[in-house]
Amino acid sequence: DPRNADVVHRYVSGADLNEDTQQRASRFVINFFDWALDRARQYPGPFEIVERRVRPERAKVNRKSHRERWWTYGDRRPALYEAIARLDRVIVMALASRVVMPVFVDSRQVLSHRLVIFPYSDDAHFGLLSSAFHGWWARSTTGPLATGSVPNYAPSDVFLTFAQPEPQSGSSW
Repeated sequence: DPRNADVVHRYVSGADLNEDTQQRASRFVINFFDWALDRARQYPGPFEIVERRVRPERAKVNRKSHRERWWTYGDRRPALYEAIARLDRVIVMALASRVVMPVFVDSRQVLSHRLVIFPYSDDAHFGLLSSAFHGWWARSTTGPLATGSVPNYAPSDVFLTFAQPEPQSGSSW
């Protein structure tokens, strides 16, 4: 049913960024956003899948909101998606990667919780985040994952403390 495109979305993960040269999503997710149950039921195929696979698991979780609104995507981030809604693309980076390298991805996908999402679509921010200075700063201010030497990019330690140029008058920076 072509209408299912309203609720079936690509799901981009850190593995997709690290392992696919095109950074293509390897999976899809059913996302009924914050819709009421009656609206979600208007998509019978996806709704049946969520009811069969998700509902039993959600019945077991501690979070009341997940149990009661079992058909909605579990870890919605309304502020994030509101911030990127006007952008066709966003800059993302895997939280754990041997390389500290951002990429542009389509903002109309569901973005994994294991990604750092920078709500920018401009080349200036991309250049700054791709710079050797940012890479050095990230490696200097973040620790490896417990499982090895892969850097674990911590936005509060890296991005928020990274010195950035002031916007120039009349520029998009």
